[in-house]
Parts: sequence; structure tokens; C-alpha cells
Amino acid sequence: MQAYLSGAPVKSGSMNEHAERVRQLLVARGVKDRSMKPELARVCDISYQSVQGWFDGSTKSITAKNLAKIAKHWNADLAWLTTGRGEMDAPSGVFEEGPTYRIRSGVQGVPVVGRAELGSEGFWNETEHPVGNGDGFIDWPTTDPNAYAVEANGDSMAPRIKHREFIIVEPNAEIMPGDEVLVKTREEPPRCMVKVFQYTRDGRHHLANINTEYEDFRLDEDKVAKMHFVAGIAKRKMHRHE
Repeated sequence: MQAYLSGAPVKSGSMNEHAERVRQLLVARGVKDRSMKPELARVCDISYQSVQGWFDGSTKSITAKNLAKIAKHWNADLAWLTTGRGEMDAPSGVFEEGPTYRIRSGVQGVPVVGRAELGSEGFWNETEHPVGNGDGFIDWPTTDPNAYAVEANGDSMAPRIKHREFIIVEPNAEIMPGDEVLVKTREEPPRCMVKVFQYTRDGRHHLANINTEYEDFRLDEDKVAKMHFVAGIAKRKMHRHE
């Protein structure tokens, strides 16, 4: 069986099903009807009109990242919220906060260690270089001593990641549901990708595509060479060559 699934338009998990489960969750948490949409807008950091679209059918789907924010805020099982399977409440310890990184004043030079030659469906062939081999640095606020950057070459992940922008990665940061992650597989040749981490269950990572026209993505844990936290996307002007 292949470790990954991709390429087909999303067909399962309609907007109405997601919105109904969100409503059930908020009722169970004691949120009044009149407060639901303002609270969802606040938690997801989106407009009230966007939330309204979830419930009136004008918006096609609730994104994986917003579902993850809702699950974390109201301590729900993301798998239940996404698919309807399992229990509403999150398993114990899922959302416990791990180590955090305090951002010091100013910025640090994060080395650019390679280039992502972007292809279809958000996958790329990674070109890695030794640090200091002319790739330069990105000025970025981080305290992870092993932070690195990868230059994006292509538009397959636009508008989230545009051509010649830089993906900033913090390999020592703990990954939580809803975080964007850089994943590299063990297959030959390896595949690299940026996805939204949903959860890990029964030895498989469940990941969502940044491009929502493709299905969610499942990858066996033993097929993963690395999965690192994506701290952000840097513009070209933050790059320096020295």
C-alpha cells in the first residue's frame, strides 16, 4: 500500500457536516447560539462573514487549520471534528503545551541550506547545500540554534508560498495540531512537502494540504525521514548573501 494519497479533489467531509459538528461541540462547551459565530471568528482570527459562510453554505469547506484551532481551543478530538469518527473530546494530553522559544529582541541570521524545486500538488525535489556555500542567510527572529531556511522555486504552493520566498524551519520546536510542517519521506527519490499537521494515530501522520483542492494526506511514521515545524515564510528582502 502506498504511504501517501494525493492528487484527487476532496469529496468527503462536506461543509455542512463540519459546521454541524462545530455547532455540536460549542453547544457541549456551553457556548450560546448568539455567541458562536463571534467566538469562532475570534478563535480562528477570521471575519464574522467567513464564519457565517460555514453555516449558510456559501463557503465550500472549513479549512484544516481552522478545524485544528477550534479543536485546540475547545479541547476536541480533531479526528472527530474532521470525519465524525471517534469521540468528541480530545484524548488526554493532546494539547498540553511543550517547550516554547522566546524571541529575543532583534533578528538572527538563519542559513539558507537549499532550494525547493516545486512541482505539482505541493511536492518538491530538495536540493541541499552545505551551510555557507553561497546561499546566504535570512534575518528572522528565532532562538532555535538549528533553524534553517529553504528557498521556494515555483508557484505550486501559492498563494501561501510564492516563487523565491523562503520557508523558515525550526527543527527543535514541538509540533502541535494545526501547525504547518516540512516533511521529507524516506522513499527514493524522497519527496518533500509543506503540510498542515492534524494528528498522529495508529502509526500514521494525518496531514492536510495547503492547497485545499486536494485530499488530506496520510503518511506512515516509519516512512518519514524528518518532520519539522515551519515557523514562517520570509520575503526576498529579508535575505542577505554575506
